Amino acid sequence: MSKEYELTEQDRMLLEEIEESLADGEGREEGALHGLGVRLASTVPRADDAFRERLASRLVARMQQRTAHEADEEVTGRRGARRWFPLGRLLAQIPSPATGLGWAVTALILCLFFGTVTYAVVPAVSRLFQLEDGLQHVEQADLVQELDLSQTMHGVTVTLERAYADANRIVVDYTVKHPDDQRYEASRLTLTDADGNVFPRTVGWGASGRSDLFGIELPEGEGNYVNSFDAASVKGAPAELDLRLAMELREFVLPTDTPGTSVGSSSAPAEPAEPMVVELEPMPQGDVVGTFAFDFSVPFIPGRVVEVDQTVETAGVAMRLERVVVTPSEARAYLRFDPPTEVETSWTSIVTLRAPDDRKTRGDFYAVADDSPVHVYGFPAPLHERQGEWTLKVTELVGTELVPPYEQVRLAGPWEFRFRVP
Repeated sequence: MSKEYELTEQDRMLLEEIEESLADGEGREEGALHGLGVRLASTVPRADDAFRERLASRLVARMQQRTAHEADEEVTGRRGARRWFPLGRLLAQIPSPATGLGWAVTALILCLFFGTVTYAVVPAVSRLFQLEDGLQHVEQADLVQELDLSQTMHGVTVTLERAYADANRIVVDYTVKHPDDQRYEASRLTLTDADGNVFPRTVGWGASGRSDLFGIELPEGEGNYVNSFDAASVKGAPAELDLRLAMELREFVLPTDTPGTSVGSSSAPAEPAEPMVVELEPMPQGDVVGTFAFDFSVPFIPGRVVEVDQTVETAGVAMRLERVVVTPSEARAYLRFDPPTEVETSWTSIVTLRAPDDRKTRGDFYAVADDSPVHVYGFPAPLHERQGEWTLKVTELVGTELVPPYEQVRLAGPWEFRFRVP
């Protein structure tokens, strides 16, 4: 294989996960495709809000046309029963992939979201909470606080179902019930404590109605959403946290006039089309239902802090693993390195984590902070009780220049750190 087309270690890992996620048979790990999507979205630089808005408009327009086309052909069965899902939940994590394969995988994830992936469905709100290994563990260990707090405005009811908090993150799970013929999206989601300190939101996911991808089936007109917030700013080890979750609920409106977004004929063009620039309009703004706010308390679980303070130099980059914080829901690594180029560049790391007696090397992670020189990565896995020698390996640094011509920079590792967790 020529050097130009040789796969990197990260590309090989992605391909292996795709094969595992799409494999037939009873051996398929539940939530594997979701995990792949979260990992892809969290390990590459994120697109800005303006790009996500334009992309949302284009995707919604395409889906409108596709749905209308299927209706004209009187498509029945599961395809005909396909429902809209809240695009904002997917587009909140649309990445700017760092490799050619990354773009291909992004397309695959989008196609599977819009396609007819066959997964067993279960009518349980808690299903979304269990999609992630770490949260599945804390729920099974009875560490999640059930809340059942509801507010209703103009026929729309928001219920804060449950919450969980540890030294790494705070997780909230809520539902939105609305009339069958309408959809509503939460925006300006904020979580604060009694002193007004704001906890930054890190990752989140959700579904409305039936989702074959997530394997859930909610009542018509109901959506379920799980959001995680960074809890690193909590001082000490309080017994519980007094919190307020606030959100603005807005009607989800589809664009009505989308020129230049024709699906096109099924036949391929004789020659490749010339490149063209299309101006994408932002998503239309629906009416605001109101602001929902919930005051609640949740038990706080301290973390096990391991001060590593190791430095490894590879490819001319000196990287330091400062510390690792392990909680029941997540293991979090704090890395520091100076930008290896003078051009303003957004850097992300490709990282794996291995704990003693764990069944696999953990490659599913998300970026809590990716602003040089500080890079913080969370591994949502139940590793709290693992003791002995751990290994954290950065296999590659991927950078995207933030100024024209926006070139990509890739630095091969590894930067490998071995440390003991007592």
